[in-house]
Amino acid sequence: MRAGSLRNRVVIKHLVPGRSSTGAAASVWVELCRVWAEVKGVSGRTYVAASGEQSEVTMEIRMRFRADVQARMRVLFKGQAFEVMAPLPDARSTSLLLMCKTVKP
Repeated sequence: MRAGSLRNRVVIKHLVPGRSSTGAAASVWVELCRVWAEVKGVSGRTYVAASGEQSEVTMEIRMRFRADVQARMRVLFKGQAFEVMAPLPDARSTSLLLMCKTVKP
């Protein structure tokens, strides 16, 4: 993997169970790591659901291999959050391709 293509700084977060200020059970997104990555937009679509127009963007994020990145984690890039649908390592475990989609606010 060539370092020159890893131009974008992304933050990977995972969900941790915790408590709110009132003591109720609540989950919190906690930063796992900040890494350099290559971010590419793969596709986008607009559809009608729940009586409104929705949009969804699919992204490919390529980074150096990490064994601790899993599906259902989030990647933050330029103020947008993306959900990791599938982390796909290459055959030699040198790089990791994250297939992601936009997170609904």
